Amino acid sequence: MSLATQAHSVNTSDQNVSVVEHGKSKLPSILSEKYRYIEELGSGAQATTVLAERLSDGERVAIKSLHISNVDDWKQIELFERECNTLASIDIEGIPKYYEHISDLDGEQPQLHLIQSYIEGENLAVRMAKGYRFTDEKILEIMRALLKTIDSLHRLHPPVYHRDIKPSNIIVTPDNKYYLIDFGTVASVAKSGATIVGTLGYMAPEQLLGNVGASSDTYAIAATIFHLLTGISPNDVASDGLERKIRPHLDNCPAYLADIIVKMMHSDPKNRLAKPQKILKMLDERQTISDPEAYEDDDQRDNEIQCLLRLEGLMREREATIDQDLIWEERRRRFSRGVSKEDSYEEELEDEPREDSSVRLSILFLLMFISFIISFASGHTFFLVLAGTFFMIMVYTIFSDIKRATDD
Repeated sequence: MSLATQAHSVNTSDQNVSVVEHGKSKLPSILSEKYRYIEELGSGAQATTVLAERLSDGERVAIKSLHISNVDDWKQIELFERECNTLASIDIEGIPKYYEHISDLDGEQPQLHLIQSYIEGENLAVRMAKGYRFTDEKILEIMRALLKTIDSLHRLHPPVYHRDIKPSNIIVTPDNKYYLIDFGTVASVAKSGATIVGTLGYMAPEQLLGNVGASSDTYAIAATIFHLLTGISPNDVASDGLERKIRPHLDNCPAYLADIIVKMMHSDPKNRLAKPQKILKMLDERQTISDPEAYEDDDQRDNEIQCLLRLEGLMREREATIDQDLIWEERRRRFSRGVSKEDSYEEELEDEPREDSSVRLSILFLLMFISFIISFASGHTFFLVLAGTFFMIMVYTIFSDIKRATDD
């Protein structure tokens, strides 16, 4: 269930829940100190969402409350906390603004509360159910908005993957702005796990194995756009293995758009059109997919960069461990010699700048060598420049050591 809901209904497990009348529900005391209850937006067995007003400035907010005593699977609590922590760390256009989350665990009915900005509008699933037909221009508008939002999420450090993009998780406002909601299923490269979450039809095949990446979200966007275009749920489309046979259903839309959607929904992430910026450019220029390697090269380069950055991080961790071992070994040696505290302290101050340069030079040489090999194999000048940078740092380190030794 999402915080960003319609004014008169909320999507809970893909079913509309009617609004209760004002006054039939109240906020717990821990919330009533800051917020004034207006009305209930929706409720389920485990959670309730209400519309409230912030007392300090009159701002309307949506408060989602998880009833812990009603939770039969503790994974739901983990997902709720993950949603809170993720939203607290991001401020991106196209995502409801996070205000705070509050734990109320001491009362008779322990609850967790998430407070966000209230987004007035309706989700795209409700709009389809009303018989709305999306024009090609409106489809492109929605597609661009979603691609820009996930591009911002994927550029975070670490990247954030939504994992459950679908019509019911996209809110359109009266002024035609689009919001991606329900971050209870998010994942990031910093927290990996084999949890399978998502919605069949919109969920990329690799998610069935517990794997997720940036291309999983672009797959879900394409599946959503397919549903909006055709009125057919992607889960109802016949499959050839893991590949959805969607192409025959796209004969009535522009060829370039059909081509892009098909490639975005490729079952193999390695062959999937997945880069939001590249897709946006293709939409603007109405490009068809003529050269598969045109986007595979971008993926390969990004993967190489990520591998190199991870290797550098591991090297830095190893260097820090070696430095710490050397410090403790020196302290042990001094203690065994019976050095006084005063002398030992003075020696430590003098030796502090003296790092183990041989370790640093070895790491720099290894990074330079790897960068040169990748540059030679891929032909990308970026890695050649990177190798040259590592070489200059090596030279600087050597001259610094020589100067320090001369000064001593």
